[in-house]
Amino acid sequence: MRARRAQKLCLHPLKNKLIQKPNLLNQPETQLDSQVTVVITVPFVPIFADAKLTRERGESAIRTFSNTLQQARHILPDGEIIGVLEQKIENQTATDGIRQLLLSEKCQLCLCDEFETVGRWYRGIRKAFDNNPGCSSVLLLPGDIEKIGDQHKFEQGLRRMITETNMSTLTVGDYTSTDPFKEQFDSCLAHPLLERTFPQSWPAIEKAGVRKVRSEYFCIGSNVFKTFLHEGWRWLPFDITMLLMHTAVSNSHLKLRRVDLGEITDTPTRNVDAATQQIVRFAFQLWFNGQSTITEADLAARKAAQNKLLAEYGSVTSRAIADLLHLVKE
Repeated sequence: MRARRAQKLCLHPLKNKLIQKPNLLNQPETQLDSQVTVVITVPFVPIFADAKLTRERGESAIRTFSNTLQQARHILPDGEIIGVLEQKIENQTATDGIRQLLLSEKCQLCLCDEFETVGRWYRGIRKAFDNNPGCSSVLLLPGDIEKIGDQHKFEQGLRRMITETNMSTLTVGDYTSTDPFKEQFDSCLAHPLLERTFPQSWPAIEKAGVRKVRSEYFCIGSNVFKTFLHEGWRWLPFDITMLLMHTAVSNSHLKLRRVDLGEITDTPTRNVDAATQQIVRFAFQLWFNGQSTITEADLAARKAAQNKLLAEYGSVTSRAIADLLHLVKE
């Protein structure tokens, strides 16, 4: 019942943050790496009219997922690993191959009905904490790592993320990307919008040095996850890392850390349509969540604050579209 209630809070917004935090959020911070679970999300794998192309894309997805799985098994030889698979993926080559990989490595399989990647993050993290009450933190890894720039630096970074994360810590894996669109996205769009949405917490996030505020590499402590849900933030199927960072720096019992993972190559942004969608949906999600940060009691003042924020969002988003789309190769 408690898990269902927490999940409902996550998916259906509360207008105001809860004032009182339960005692379970104030557990001691001294215990490091007591029990870590790795969650790897399987990316969406499309099908095509050409059966050969569909098979090749499925085989490619298996290879990239295998890379991530081997990275996880190398740093945690005896650790618990959960693979999160969208059960409606129609690319049977990818589905069958990834299932076999997970079985061969004695990993847990979390089947879900979540088209968006961030929804699969939630299902895997939730399963890790619910199935094992002793789990202190979850290391999230994407299942589409193409190439690591410096293997030693990457592995050392993942180990640091695990050892530096306790129940009350969020450790974000920062990196540089070989995709120019992804590399410039944060400075052109994410950072300016975060500064406007969370003016009180943005300086602490900036001080932590996190460049990739949408990073899909993070290690989240159980207290951070519980606090996020109890504060009523919306776990929308978009970019959630930035809201987790806001939670970590705006609560005195939580901490935000950053670890540099070096250069990472993942699936590139393929076309202008996909890039435009990323820009617009990022701005929309931040705006949607940002409404709860406007807390003026007077209705007129609140409306004015909303209009001001919306105008600033429109200005930043328009400039970002102009600055970023030329970086995408058709």
